[in-house]
Amino acid sequence: MRHSRVILYREDGAASALTPSANTHTEERDMRKYLFSAALVVVTWAVTLLSAQSPAFVQAAKSADPIFGKWMMDQTKSVNNRGGDHATFPTQHVRILAPERDGVRNTLANSPTSSPQYSYSARFDGKDHPDPRFPGKDQTLAHWHIAPDVIVRLQKTDGKTSEWVIYTVSSDGKVFTSISWAPSNPELQDVQVFTRGN
Repeated sequence: MRHSRVILYREDGAASALTPSANTHTEERDMRKYLFSAALVVVTWAVTLLSAQSPAFVQAAKSADPIFGKWMMDQTKSVNNRGGDHATFPTQHVRILAPERDGVRNTLANSPTSSPQYSYSARFDGKDHPDPRFPGKDQTLAHWHIAPDVIVRLQKTDGKTSEWVIYTVSSDGKVFTSISWAPSNPELQDVQVFTRGN
């Protein structure tokens, strides 16, 4: 059976050949980038809309919301790609999200047996607050609770956006996903997948 080749001509007139598998891989990568860009636009629009609304329109934190709980990382489904190397996480991270007053307490440990790497309280008001993880640095965090199963976090460094993070929970409430990226390279994302712990 013969395999056809796809010839592409660049602007400089040079030709390059792609096998169907390479072409398919390129199409899949382009589709992922398109879908991620579309999702980023939706999230940005939602955050902007929420910021303009009165506090009555912001989702209040309730202990029954599915996003809250103790979450254990599934290392087989998680990938650290901020450097573009699709690295696996060497340890099983543990994240605990708990409602606290008008916001959330966010705690992260690098393994089930280690002390927390950080634990901080944040308000769901969409305003920039000093990042308690890095005292003394010009770094801020803003949080939005868009829905019972969605939290968005914006980090700024020296007044400029340096990281977006979206926390979501599956419809059955059993899988928690954290996706983070830097605006300079939005296609390079950390994807952390967790299952509900005890």
